[in-house]
Amino acid sequence: MTVDYARFGRQIALPEVGPDGQRRLGETPVDLSAWPPEASSLYLRAGGKLEAGHLRVEAPPPAAFEGPVTGPLPFGVGAYGAVEAARQVLGQPPATVPAGLLARLRVR
Repeated sequence: MTVDYARFGRQIALPEVGPDGQRRLGETPVDLSAWPPEASSLYLRAGGKLEAGHLRVEAPPPAAFEGPVTGPLPFGVGAYGAVEAARQVLGQPPATVPAGLLARLRVR
């Protein structure tokens, strides 16, 4: 896969991603079916590749969030799902969702 520097230059400039990481994002298929739909669209916009049945990125249980979560995962957590997919493809450990981020992701 050729890395599109014009499109993904800001991501490539991050030491956590770089050109090799961007290439891996585009070559490694992930399955985000456990997340809200915006996770898939955001992951694709970041240059990722989606394919059911491959590296499945599970949505965290509500206990993984720092703060109360009732019902389905809040709208916007899809963005977090896209980030978690990228973290796994790049070999970085998962993280909990900070309460402040969770509050900003909720629909009011």
